[in-house]
Formats: sequence, structure tokens, C-alpha cells
Amino acid sequence: MKQFLLAITTLGMALSAQAVERDRVSAKISYTKQQLQSEDGANQVLTNLQIKILEACRGENDYRTKLKGHVDRECFDPMLANAISKIDAPNLTAVYHQRIEASAQRGSIAF
Repeated sequence: MKQFLLAITTLGMALSAQAVERDRVSAKISYTKQQLQSEDGANQVLTNLQIKILEACRGENDYRTKLKGHVDRECFDPMLANAISKIDAPNLTAVYHQRIEASAQRGSIAF
């Protein structure tokens, strides 16, 4: 079983009292082509992507990490969309869009 490793990066925001700085954040995830061939496998890859990106977007020194349930949307959303685009797998793209639609109907985030 061949493993693929995806490294994704985006600019995240680090807030300080003085100014807003943009820091590059990155996450790595491994997956197999076999996982992407089924909806269940694609769901698993998407969940792993979301967890890794969420962790990457929560900086150690960010006061918001202490807020339960906070997601830095300016970091998380583009980074996840970029990862989905780079992987370019129809099943993964489909489950990604399904989650976005479901969360929009619930009025919550796609996680």
C-alpha cells in the first residue's frame, strides 16, 4: 500500500496588541490512493485533514486556542480548500462539498 504525504501551507494570523502579523502555518497528512477510491475512505481522509489543519491553525501563543470550539476561519477554510484541490480526488471533493452543504443548512462550520 503506497502512502502519499501532503504538506499544505497557508498564511495564518497571529494577533498581538501592537499589530496583526501573518505567519505561515503548515500541516502534513498521509493517505493512500485506496482510501480515496471509496466514500468511506474519503470521509476518513477529510476528517484527518480537518483535524491536522485545525491543529495547525491554532498557534501555541494564540489566546483564542483557549476558547472552546474556536476555529480561525481565515486560516482553516483556505487551507482546507487548498488541500482538497491539491489532492484532486473526486470522492474527496464530493464529501467535502457534502459537508459544506450540510453545515450551511445547520448554520455551523463544516467540521
